[in-house]
Formats: sequence, structure tokens, C-alpha cells
Amino acid sequence: PMSPLFGQAAPKGNAWPVPTNPRYTVPERAVTPLSNVMGYSNYYEFTNRKPDVEPLAEAQAEYFDPDTWEISVSGLVQEEKTITAAQLIDEFAIEERVYRHRCVEAWSITVPWAGFPMSKLVAWANPLETARFIEFESWWDPQVGTTPT
Repeated sequence: PMSPLFGQAAPKGNAWPVPTNPRYTVPERAVTPLSNVMGYSNYYEFTNRKPDVEPLAEAQAEYFDPDTWEISVSGLVQEEKTITAAQLIDEFAIEERVYRHRCVEAWSITVPWAGFPMSKLVAWANPLETARFIEFESWWDPQVGTTPT
């Protein structure tokens, strides 16, 4: 890559704003306004009524405490690990990528995403050579989310 910014990221941890990775941009499209992104969304874990998504998502964000949410790594790994979300964020350099999402419902959005590459997480998990797949198991609590209607 020719860009002098290639490979730059924030220092490890929760440092904002984070630099944009120049390999992941969408120069031909403007970033979609947040009000459009939050107002037209298919977060069915919250509701299937699109106008209700934003307030429900905001309420869930207040519930999320990265110091208490734990992530476990188990299975075909060198050593099983449990780490909080905050510790996991501190483990990696965070970067921003801009992506264009195209939906089968004939709409698209261009949005920034901040995080770390999946390859970094896999390397950190230290899988055995015999491992062939990664399984993500999510958590759902009916007292926290709503049931789609």
C-alpha cells in the first residue's frame, strides 16, 4: 500500500477518536447520517417496528458495561481464556473502517466501523493446528431485549 497511513491505528485500548484505515474507505459515497442508520434498521432483537429501534438500542447501550461483560474462549485453543469486554478492547489497537452495506431489501448505507481485525482476535485466541472453525455464541436475556412482535 502506498498510503503513509497504512497500518496506523490508535494506541492499544479505548482511545478515541481512532485513525481511519485508508484501505477501508468508500470515497464515492458520503457517510450515511446517523439518524438514517438508527431509524431504518433490522435489529429484530429489539423490535420489528423500525421507528422503535433507536430508543430501544439507546436503552441497551446504557445497560452495556464493558467492565462486567465477559468473553470466553474455549475449545481447540492452546489455553482457555475469559476476559472482560474492556480488557479485550485494551488488548488491541482500534481502527476505523468505512464500509458500504447493501441489503437484499434494496437499500444501502455507508457507515464507519471501529474495532480491530478478526485476524488479531484469532491470533490472540491461539487456536490449535487442528482447529478448523470458529463458533460465536451470543447471549440473550428476555429481560433485557424485547421479543419481536
